[in-house]
Amino acid sequence: MSGATRGPLVAAGRRSSARQGASARQGRPPAAGRQLHPAAGRHLHPPAGRQLHPAVPNTTQEWEAIARAFEEKWNFPHYIGVKDGKNIFKNIAMEAPLKRGSMYFNYKVFHSVVLLAVVDAFYRFIWYYVGENGRNNDAGIFACTTLSKAVESKTLQVPAPRELAHSHVKMPFVLVGDEAFPLKEHLMKPYPQRGLGDHDNIFNYRLSRVRRVSENAFGILVNRFRLLLNTLNLSPDVVACVTESCVALHNFLRT
Repeated sequence: MSGATRGPLVAAGRRSSARQGASARQGRPPAAGRQLHPAAGRHLHPPAGRQLHPAVPNTTQEWEAIARAFEEKWNFPHYIGVKDGKNIFKNIAMEAPLKRGSMYFNYKVFHSVVLLAVVDAFYRFIWYYVGENGRNNDAGIFACTTLSKAVESKTLQVPAPRELAHSHVKMPFVLVGDEAFPLKEHLMKPYPQRGLGDHDNIFNYRLSRVRRVSENAFGILVNRFRLLLNTLNLSPDVVACVTESCVALHNFLRT
């Protein structure tokens, strides 16, 4: 895995324990990690991959700044990043890898690797994970990432629950997932779309509105680096490396 460590997390990287966890769930032994061919490394390991990749917040003040920006810009309080199945799950298309069968074949009927990310209010990636094969679902992949484990173990320095404005109800600071994700203390999801009252529908609308931030971030990314819109005739490792560089340069251009 590549990336810089900041606090408890690796800020950016390729397949790690998530890949092994997904393999175990599918009843097959986890595959060994792969390394880039030296020739590919010369072309695809630029300074962008080291100095420019996302810096994961590791202080309460940094998370508070992210939450404050979401509230001011998108009118959603206690929100520390966009993370949900439809909007932050991006399949990077590629040619079928040799001798890998259908491992990278996704439900959309093409071969791909997954880009999983958390985005701030200004369309910048503050965490990402790339390289898991496209046949695995986003919730399962996220459950095995360092970010998920840090959220569960409460080592992220996320602010403690606080009262909402004009309310005495204390609410935690949250990431947001879609219906496929479990509801947890720091993971919010929409109400199921059945038998909802007016207040529930308003909540779902507000949640959907802020989730579109990540969809827009991915749109900016792939339209700026249009090779991500094409089927890449590269190995999964090189596809992941190319994607990492694009994410790092995207953040640089958004700063």
